[in-house]
Amino acid sequence: MHLIGSQAGIPTPDAFFPQSRAELLDYLPTAKFPIMRKGVFGKNLEAVTGKRMYKVKSRQELLSLYDLAEDPARPNLMLQEVIPAARTASGCSMDISMPRAPVFSG
Repeated sequence: MHLIGSQAGIPTPDAFFPQSRAELLDYLPTAKFPIMRKGVFGKNLEAVTGKRMYKVKSRQELLSLYDLAEDPARPNLMLQEVIPAARTASGCSMDISMPRAPVFSG
């Protein structure tokens, strides 16, 4: 989906799936915070931490969460870029990235 969205000019978040702490450390110099930390297997992350995803604000927070929740024998870490939502004058989020089309059925 990322490739298709990118080719169509639709903002899509980059994602990274480190398979070890060493890969995570190699990735950190290029990481742009905040970043979403998700479980590939969301229920597994939720069982350990109480949440399926986190908005991580710093390198240290990401490393702490990795050390708390990651199982090196079964990598479950997905890092995803945060794409800010467009805001209306009232401060409400508004998804303007995709054109709207009528849906017909029947």
